[in-house]
Amino acid sequence: MAIGGTVKRGGAPLANGMISFRPAEGGSGPAAATSIREGRYQFDSTNGPTSGPHQVVILSAIEGKLTAAPVAATPPTPGTDAPWTVEIDVPSRDSSEVSFHIP
Repeated sequence: MAIGGTVKRGGAPLANGMISFRPAEGGSGPAAATSIREGRYQFDSTNGPTSGPHQVVILSAIEGKLTAAPVAATPPTPGTDAPWTVEIDVPSRDSSEVSFHIP
């Protein structure tokens, strides 16, 4: 599924990081991951997630190194570099725009 969007942290675009879409418990399909660059991420129809419920994990990066491993099940405490996790339902349209705002 082609899907893309913006990732903002504290109101500003997240300079660098990683975003992954994992099928939620009971869901099907492969996981999909891509980089975040200058506040944007993009999957095309060959490397994107399938439609349906997914757990989305966002990691920030500093100088090309991820600051935390994707293990958190809840949003981190504001001001920390822990991963941010949320569940969404990926739409079944051919192309979608889904944006995230991290506190």
